Amino acid sequence: MSTVIEKETSEKTASQDLKTNETPVEVSRIRPVTDIYRNEDQVRIVLDLPGASEDQVEVSVHDGELSIKAEVPREHGELRRYERSFRVDRRMDTAQMKAVLQRGVLSLSLPFHEEAKPRRIEVLAG
Repeated sequence: MSTVIEKETSEKTASQDLKTNETPVEVSRIRPVTDIYRNEDQVRIVLDLPGASEDQVEVSVHDGELSIKAEVPREHGELRRYERSFRVDRRMDTAQMKAVLQRGVLSLSLPFHEEAKPRRIEVLAG
């Protein structure tokens, strides 16, 4: 059984400020390239978010869903919107999750709860 289940989003749209009636801004919605790694201690999710800085990235967990969003301004008023969502297994300790952005690559570490980690049981001589 998979620990993290991906939810896909991908579309291109244009938005317009109806109050000011300004020219529509081109918004590209992009599903970032993602790698998922798992070992006995954690799941690590690595996403490519080229051009994004820490203040442009939002990572949240709500009702078992991990959401990653980033909005990166581009030339000529364009906006690049990265979005990706995953279902998170209950065995993961989301309170201990860490997120690091380095050179446009976001790395998320989701550790397993201690009781969900494999452990060795000592066998005693009887």
